[in-house]
Amino acid sequence: RHLDRLAAMAEPAPGELLTLYRSFQRLVAANLLHLDDEETRVMPALWVAAPPDTLADILARFRAAHPEAADLYRRWPNALTTHERQLVGLI
Repeated sequence: RHLDRLAAMAEPAPGELLTLYRSFQRLVAANLLHLDDEETRVMPALWVAAPPDTLADILARFRAAHPEAADLYRRWPNALTTHERQLVGLI
């Protein structure tokens, strides 16, 4: 909504762009903390709890049930390795 409001303005009010910039920075910071937790705590626990073939089966079933989910990965294909793109069914 904030972006729509800014786009509708002929000229942003003083401080509007700085407010938007800071909002994006908070989003990035929160996302990095989430990813750090996922990569350092959640994923290793998942790999210990389930063998690779079980995880691959879960991913395949998820892709089949939610084919639109791969669209999220298509937006930023260079953010994934070739192996990751294969896992999510992009190549």
